[in-house]
Amino acid sequence: MKVHESEKEKNTDIGDIKEYKKKQRSKKNLKFLIFVIILAVVIGVVIVNRDAIFEPLRGIFSKVTTTTDDEAGFPVKMPSSTGYSFDRLSDGFSLMTDTYLCTYDQEGTQIFAFQHGYVNPVCDYNNNSVLIYDKGGHSLALYSKTSEIYKQSTENEIIVTAAIGYGGYTAAVTSGGQYPNAVYVYDGYGKKVYTRRYIDEKVMQAVISPDNRYLYVSLIKSVDGDIITDIVKHEINGEEVWSKEISDSLSFDISVSDNSVVVVTDEKICYLSTEDGSYLSDAYEYKGVLKDYDIARTHRGVFLFDSPDKSELIVVMDGNGSIMATQVQEQKIKDVTLGDNEILLLTEDNVRVYDNEMNELSVSELDKGYIQIEQHGDGVLLMGGNTIDYQKVK
Repeated sequence: MKVHESEKEKNTDIGDIKEYKKKQRSKKNLKFLIFVIILAVVIGVVIVNRDAIFEPLRGIFSKVTTTTDDEAGFPVKMPSSTGYSFDRLSDGFSLMTDTYLCTYDQEGTQIFAFQHGYVNPVCDYNNNSVLIYDKGGHSLALYSKTSEIYKQSTENEIIVTAAIGYGGYTAAVTSGGQYPNAVYVYDGYGKKVYTRRYIDEKVMQAVISPDNRYLYVSLIKSVDGDIITDIVKHEINGEEVWSKEISDSLSFDISVSDNSVVVVTDEKICYLSTEDGSYLSDAYEYKGVLKDYDIARTHRGVFLFDSPDKSELIVVMDGNGSIMATQVQEQKIKDVTLGDNEILLLTEDNVRVYDNEMNELSVSELDKGYIQIEQHGDGVLLMGGNTIDYQKVK
């Protein structure tokens, strides 16, 4: 059949329009694909850096801009109080009194002061947040260095102890309700995500894993008159993963890292595997009294003992519980803490800095007495009777 020329031109025009529309759709699809890729990258960056991005916004509507000290810098004058709790917070530090929680920047200038109103306030810290709970009361609250993030109440149950994890989750142990003990887990915004109740066992401590996936609980029970500690690992959804029995021991602290669980008891220090609860190294059984200790996030630990012969013994352990160094101290130690790569000891007269093998790096004399020490940049923060001072030690 012969096609008329005008019909050919018409068909050609239709073909060109179809081709044009096809190209336009391809361009539109390509633009949409590029948009999706960019959006995915942005979301990924936000997820990876969510703590740094959203931390200033958390609790912004409850932010209180009160302060108790108008003076800038060190020495920091401490508010009048019957007791204090003092620790590092981000690049600064925090101070809790019987009335206030105060936060400070690295120069010693007060950022924030909040009147907590608790009868028996107790603090727990991670690097960026402070948890305060009213021991024997019903309330707990989480703070950043600039504001209150959330406040929670346990209603008719009283809080026995509480701990904040590195990921921001909090575990609170309560008593006095329908069950002898209960454990509540809150996420970083105060939402209750898990509850576990106990009938026959007494809960001593509960802590959260760094990835917020697991709950570790220490339980005390009596078997034929002997005190036994059980360390139990649960998934947050409630499934028990493993249980480890530590005989003849009363647990008074547990700490969890990615690889190990440190259990501090009245007679021994145990390092357990987070994988199956097995011992990573032999338990360190000590004589005398555990006077002070500090455990880093990596589970490098330093422990101070009053020995039966009245001497003071320092024991340094690595993240698997193997002993790195031991040393008898001639001077009485008032406080021991871990720096980033050092061990710091506070005596009546000086600050002593050691490496992990207890080789002395420096000694800095003090012109007055202090009761607590924390690493701060190239120096230390020293808490005395009414001030916090800064002194360079490197």
